[in-house]
Amino acid sequence: MVVSGALSWVAVLGRFFHAGRRRETPLSAEKAGRLIALGGVAFPVVVLLALLA
Repeated sequence: MVVSGALSWVAVLGRFFHAGRRRETPLSAEKAGRLIALGGVAFPVVVLLALLA
């Protein structure tokens, strides 16, 4: 439980610092959709399945 919490915390901090970097151009619609699908659907499903197993 501690390990999964620490990994989640590191992942959130990584995303925070990544988002804080200034980009010259915005993400394309394809990349934005992929980010939503992986970060908002696939990752939570995998983490919850691992925690419930």
